[in-house]
Amino acid sequence: MKKFFLIAATSLVQFTLFSQIDIYREYDDPIEHEVEIKKTTTNKSFFEDDLLIARRTDSFEEFEFALSDSTEYYYDENNFLALVVNLQFDGTQWNDWIQTFYEHDNNGNRILFYRQRWIGQDWVNDFEYSYNYDENNNRLHQTIKRWMEEEWQYDRKTSYSYDGENKLITILNQDYELDQWVNQRKDTLIYNDNNLRSEQLTDIWSLTEWKPHFKTTFLYNDQNYLIESDQRRWNDPDWGPFIRYRFTRDDEGRAILEIRESILNGEYENQTKREWTYDNNGFLQEDYFSRWDSIMWVFDISRYYTYDERENLSYRLLKSWVDDDWEDDIQSFYYYRFPSNQTEIENVLDFKITPNPSHGKFNLALNEFTNKEIEISILSLDGKLIFHTLDILAEESTEINISHLNAGVYLIQILSDHKIGSKKLVLQN
Repeated sequence: MKKFFLIAATSLVQFTLFSQIDIYREYDDPIEHEVEIKKTTTNKSFFEDDLLIARRTDSFEEFEFALSDSTEYYYDENNFLALVVNLQFDGTQWNDWIQTFYEHDNNGNRILFYRQRWIGQDWVNDFEYSYNYDENNNRLHQTIKRWMEEEWQYDRKTSYSYDGENKLITILNQDYELDQWVNQRKDTLIYNDNNLRSEQLTDIWSLTEWKPHFKTTFLYNDQNYLIESDQRRWNDPDWGPFIRYRFTRDDEGRAILEIRESILNGEYENQTKREWTYDNNGFLQEDYFSRWDSIMWVFDISRYYTYDERENLSYRLLKSWVDDDWEDDIQSFYYYRFPSNQTEIENVLDFKITPNPSHGKFNLALNEFTNKEIEISILSLDGKLIFHTLDILAEESTEINISHLNAGVYLIQILSDHKIGSKKLVLQN
């Protein structure tokens, strides 16, 4: 029998952050936007508040998948992201790798995040992003600092301005040099009658003045979906063609094809291609990346997505094109818990709790999943995570001891093989 004694409750609630995909947005947070595709349609899901608590990634090595890394998401009592922890597996155990801390204001705006890396035997600061906002919650500044010579030092700053309708109209980038902020790049955004970005002018600072660099125009179809962007570079005295993106969309407005072209010998030539396919529910099913090899398209990588019965992204498989065939490369599993107002869920995974009620010690009967990896989570009914662990090898009976907790009703959740089960436990003193 395997035994666990759960000792420390945490004040952090594990959660997730799903972000809408915007091809032209420059993401400032490399963790926030690494995957997080939940649904590719605009329809609201009844289960949209299900909470991601962890992502585990395996790498394909020597004809089989092996544990690689794990990412765990924690939120504070207001359900704002507070901590993201990245662990690496060395073949025998999980090791600290990266941790990123987040702070938010009362409106949910992120005001700070900073990252640390585990180096040697200690956490070492890496970089810090800080933000401030106006009364309309529009971001005004983003400031980046790097940890150098045992102190935080300014690195880069981005400033934003808006019109009377809160549309973003200028983005100013500056670098910190010789104890002062020095202009680097300025983008001016222009909108059409439908309030869609129609043009973006990019200027580069040259010693004492701004000089034109790029001009990007955006073209939309009758349904206001982007179908082309054309970036031109300043070649005094006129704009010359540079890079062009063309999009094909289905009847629902979803992108199914993107082709990137660049100028070669005065003419546009194919460069990269991306294709998307969707299932009958409108979820992203597969995407393919290809590159142009002088005379034909050649596959590069593909990604395949699956979803659980509650419409959450549950699995992603990345393959690479090698020697005219697809080879497995990386697979990721996504683990969730559910809103605090939903104390019971349909038990796809069946297990038993004995005794129940319990005075602290109880057993989990997991006959169906003996010798399989499971994840155990214990939550209070108000949604706070009491205990969470990954990659426990299940036995026929697994003993848990929570005698140090206050009497009450707790939610026991088990995940394994893309299946999930949840049951209530009554704890008595």
